[in-house]
Amino acid sequence: MFVHHQTKLYILNPLTRERINLPPLESLKSDDSSSQVDLDRLLKKSLSDLMGYTEKAVLWVDERSKDYFVFWSRMPCPIFSKKGDDDFWNMFPYLSTGVIDLVYKGHLLYIYTLMCFIEIYDFSGDSPLPVTSRPYACIPPSCLSSHSYISATRIAVTTSGEVLMVRCCDINSFYVYKMNHATETWDHMASLGDQALIFDLGITVPAKDIQGIKPDSIYFSGPSFGTHHIFIFNLATRKVEPFLSYTSKFFDARWFIPNV
Repeated sequence: MFVHHQTKLYILNPLTRERINLPPLESLKSDDSSSQVDLDRLLKKSLSDLMGYTEKAVLWVDERSKDYFVFWSRMPCPIFSKKGDDDFWNMFPYLSTGVIDLVYKGHLLYIYTLMCFIEIYDFSGDSPLPVTSRPYACIPPSCLSSHSYISATRIAVTTSGEVLMVRCCDINSFYVYKMNHATETWDHMASLGDQALIFDLGITVPAKDIQGIKPDSIYFSGPSFGTHHIFIFNLATRKVEPFLSYTSKFFDARWFIPNV
């Protein structure tokens, strides 16, 4: 949640109304003291464009410990905050290009960059560390039909930690790809098995663990990231159906799944 007149951000649990205050937006901690003034100036200047379409952010909260993690791809200095960072936002020291998509799962941050790489960073310690020295080379696969056009591309992470690329073509047709590490190419996946993919969150969930969720399906707010309807795409039948019959007019809908 963003309080515009106070330039404050906070996390709100919509079920319990619990609130976690984030550090002031005017504060930014950098190891390079010579660049601190410029970074502060850039951050303050960017507050007026908080909802800019080029910005990406990811949030994770542990329901028991109340640990939290927030990463914001604010350019030119992406920033993050964790529980205990009460006074400052931390500058992310690695990323030098723009961000297309973000996924956070199991203390790992997956970043799909404008340079067509998928980079992975470990945030379990005091400072983020690259998981591998060589990021995923990401040459996005085309839609399987030559007559299709691409409306959205996202990355996703499975329950076992595998990285997927998910491409939405013609607004409501999806294709899923998994990296073949032997050939360093992306292979098309015909099925997600017993998992369901939450497209807006970039994660898969075991369908059997969530009542009403269908396996081998993609749940998305559409069309093309719109928020007026919520749909299910079945990978086996390649057909789309409404999630619920009464979801015809959602305004600015967003997914959240407790305990995942």
